[in-house]
Amino acid sequence: MRDYIDIGSSPAEEDCAQVGTPDYQQRARAECTRFIELIRRTLGEEPGSAHLAIKSNPHDFGTYYEVVCYFDDNDEEGMKYAFRCEAEAPVRWDDQPAPPEPPSFLGLPIFAGSTTAKNINIRQCDFCKLAGKDVKPVVDGRTQMGPWAGMCEEHFKQYGMGLGLGYGQRLVD
Repeated sequence: MRDYIDIGSSPAEEDCAQVGTPDYQQRARAECTRFIELIRRTLGEEPGSAHLAIKSNPHDFGTYYEVVCYFDDNDEEGMKYAFRCEAEAPVRWDDQPAPPEPPSFLGLPIFAGSTTAKNINIRQCDFCKLAGKDVKPVVDGRTQMGPWAGMCEEHFKQYGMGLGLGYGQRLVD
């Protein structure tokens, strides 16, 4: 059965991005990505079913992000690696540079490559359409609720997850 172990958002003896602070989502994702890279450099690539990833978790003050190690409990090698990550993950950044500020569009992160799409047939923001308004969308992307939507600037800032593969794309004329 698929399971996971929480590792944390950064090395245990370091400060980390705090939920509710400005640009938390971008900073936390960059920090978690950097932490995954540090774990891999320290403990090696994930064997078997083990897989390091960033997991989002709901909280009273907003969604928070942390690194987890997924594994299949029928795979001893993957399970041992996950428990090693929990017990032996680096506790300091050491000489590693600070995580880079990710590029952004309208205040949300761009996670990969080109973010433009020219011939997508989305004429209205899906959220505005529900309210009876006719507002042109600027992004076709994943929402915090899960489904994708065409979103105007306001709704992208409110509900969007970012741009890039698996997140969304900026619409251009």
